[in-house]
Amino acid sequence: MKTFANYLLRKQWILCIVMRFLSVEKQERIVIAKFRAELAFFGYDASDMTDDEIKEAMVKVGEMISKIGFTTEEITDAMRAMANCA
Repeated sequence: MKTFANYLLRKQWILCIVMRFLSVEKQERIVIAKFRAELAFFGYDASDMTDDEIKEAMVKVGEMISKIGFTTEEITDAMRAMANCA
């Protein structure tokens, strides 16, 4: 049963639904885990970083993207395209 639940949670649309019912702390832990996975995808090892360092990195990435001048939709489309190419 646990493996089936993990399979379902790996599906993004189901995870989005489940996230609505979780506490803020659990939502935060899931977002941090997803961010670590994204960093690993781009070749950066974040296993030794604390959760606070990850949060700080997320804020810095958000600030950097906002300074570029692209809209959120444009950045999202570009990230999805990069993810689909891999």
